[in-house]
Amino acid sequence: MKQLNKTRGMIYHQDFPLIWKSVLLILVLSLLNTGFLYSQMISKNPTDYPPGTYIPPTGTIVLPGVQLKASTNFTIPLLVSAPFNVVISNINGGCSDITSNSTVTNTDNVVTILVNRKCLTSDNNYLDFRFTITKDLASESQNFRVPVIRDSSKIVLTLDISGSMQLTVDGGSGTRIQALKDAVNMIVPKLEEFQQEGDSLGISYYSSLVYQPSTTYFPKNFVSITSNNEPVLANYASYKVQNDIASRVPLQMTAMASGLLDAKNKLLYQKEKTPNTKRMVFLFTDGLQNWGPQVNPDGNSINNGIDSLNNYSPFNKDSVRYYTIATWGAGLAPEILSHIATNSGGEALHVVQTSPSLEEWFSVQFCNMLAGGSPQIVFKRYDNSFSGSATYSFNLNENVPKLLIELSGGMADIGMTVKKDDIDVTSYAKLRQGSGFRMLSFNLPMVGRQPITSGGKWEIILAGQSSSPINIIALADDHLFKFKCGLDKSIYTIGDTIHFKARLEYADNPIFGSGNSVKAVLLKPGDDIGQLLSTFKTPAIDSTVDMTSEAAYKFQQLMANDTSFYNALLASEQNIELTDIGNGEYKGIYSNTELAGIYNVIFLINGELSGVGKFERSTIVSSVFKFGQVVEIKPEVVDSVPSTNPNVTTPPDTSSSGKNRMIIKIRPKNKFGYYMGPGFGSTIKVVINPSKKQSGASSKQLKSNTTGSEPFVMEIKDGLDGCYYIVLANISASSNPSIQISIRDEIAYEGKVFPIPCWVYILLIILILIIILMRIFKTKNSSIYNILVWILTVIVLLIILLQYFGIFKLF
Repeated sequence: MKQLNKTRGMIYHQDFPLIWKSVLLILVLSLLNTGFLYSQMISKNPTDYPPGTYIPPTGTIVLPGVQLKASTNFTIPLLVSAPFNVVISNINGGCSDITSNSTVTNTDNVVTILVNRKCLTSDNNYLDFRFTITKDLASESQNFRVPVIRDSSKIVLTLDISGSMQLTVDGGSGTRIQALKDAVNMIVPKLEEFQQEGDSLGISYYSSLVYQPSTTYFPKNFVSITSNNEPVLANYASYKVQNDIASRVPLQMTAMASGLLDAKNKLLYQKEKTPNTKRMVFLFTDGLQNWGPQVNPDGNSINNGIDSLNNYSPFNKDSVRYYTIATWGAGLAPEILSHIATNSGGEALHVVQTSPSLEEWFSVQFCNMLAGGSPQIVFKRYDNSFSGSATYSFNLNENVPKLLIELSGGMADIGMTVKKDDIDVTSYAKLRQGSGFRMLSFNLPMVGRQPITSGGKWEIILAGQSSSPINIIALADDHLFKFKCGLDKSIYTIGDTIHFKARLEYADNPIFGSGNSVKAVLLKPGDDIGQLLSTFKTPAIDSTVDMTSEAAYKFQQLMANDTSFYNALLASEQNIELTDIGNGEYKGIYSNTELAGIYNVIFLINGELSGVGKFERSTIVSSVFKFGQVVEIKPEVVDSVPSTNPNVTTPPDTSSSGKNRMIIKIRPKNKFGYYMGPGFGSTIKVVINPSKKQSGASSKQLKSNTTGSEPFVMEIKDGLDGCYYIVLANISASSNPSIQISIRDEIAYEGKVFPIPCWVYILLIILILIIILMRIFKTKNSSIYNILVWILTVIVLLIILLQYFGIFKLF
């Protein structure tokens, strides 16, 4: 028995390893069957997803952007086979507007996304969700983010066709009206290239009146902006605009406010039918508003006291945004245009001479209007002429679905080839061309033997010749790379410090660290515009259909006919490397700002991201430096106002002088030694007898009513040489009123019209001291000297009193 048990034990011990091996095998097979040993069920390989998908270090997979109110399907690549269960959770937008107006559903691992609304008060336009797959007892989750592409756009081109548009472009050879037509005919095809559902376009022309486009091309206020795949040419917005603008010619005056109000009314008509729409006015003007109602300096109200450019709302997108391009650099016009744009959430660009080209300015403003990540300028080049061959290159990052390359100007005899990483890809592009431009549009990735993606080195090869300027610009459709460059203000006072700032992001993650940089190229005026207009001789004034302001006429004539004046304003470059302060923020400063005029800044962005590649971007920001930091001026009483026209031989204007009137001449200057210059009469405020309670007549700048008895400012005349003539009325000949003169809200003078020189007060003090000393130190004949000193003292006191009250004007 013992032997038997022993034998059974030996058998048991011998079979034990075999039994456990069997159990372990069964357990492993069971685990495999239940999914516990699946190392991964959701693919992390970007190539398994749609083109444009990006997987950042955070692990959240960023899918290509989706459009508003358009259902978009994404197949989530899985590494396991059915059966399995999928749950969509954690659906959150970048703001409550998106979160509350979005759906994410799943059918057979195909995710359908629908976003009905974007953020109203922020730029965090994205939707996050979590995709969880469960197979038997195994489970895996993956976070996804989907950018929400821009709102649909409703744009009114508001175009200046005033008389001055017949003049030659500053520094160029063609007329302004032709330059405008060329630029418009290039920007509308770009809108079609970057079109999305719901985009529409309207036009308002203005001169002395507002002119509507032909009903042949614009049967309603707006036409749809079609995609570049529209088969019928007549349906293209670019076709309609080109044919309508072709017949437009320069007319009369510049009723800019009327044109802007017409555009605003079009945009706001039945706006409730087009929610989630960005309403914009694209304004181009070459001069001052000089007819009809005018926009006040605040950039919103109209001087008729009734209208305004914007009906303010807590949400910027409920209002109208104004994007302005102006070729006028003198007077108050640049400031007013800056206020119009920035107060509405838009951008103001001020074209100075011919560099950058007008085409580039239009492209920059085009990018500003559709801002929100795309489109973006990745390359630009301007040449006054071209001969032979040349190769231009730039770096482009991955995940860009479209690249547009445009050649414009004198390009008729120039051939263009495009290469990507040394491969000729010209044949992959869709060609569009018109009068003065040629566009190559690349949809990426390009399908061939091997897919060609956006990331890498691109080359533009030109061959041929042109005696006219040519312009190259490349635009990328990138919804992951976002940047915002700007200044702390749009309008400065001379002497202020400019603060440059930029923010870079990719897939909502900040870009910073070595290898990434932002440089600001400051285009500063070569000289002070006010000083130049004050010191250059005024040209002969002739009647011009579009110039009611003599100061505007002087600037126009000098720019067109005086090369020394034109060259003096040519911009000088100042390079400022912005400091990387972390978290995607870059900052810099510049403080040498003593010159008044237009300051333009070109921001150049360069960098590289792992898995994304090298990137290059650029944009332009404009600012205005106005006159300020005025020094005390010494008013001078004159007999008449001299003529501002050198051709006029008639006597000076004495209509403002005469009984009970006084003419005061001033020439405002700042602490840097520069004159304010002509064209700023409205910034001069004069108060008569400021210590007294002011009536409406004496406290206002200008008043024509002479029926009252109180002194008032009758008019302020511009001498065009930096001098201004202030005509005071109801001033008796035997008076010496006190006045306060303010220049741009800075007090430049406060005192009597006929001030008493300081040396008179010094003389009086000396005489009083002598009297005191003579009483202390009595000497022989001191009584005689004492009498003489007293007589002198009394005479000086009488002179001071008579001068002060205006009875006797010795000084």
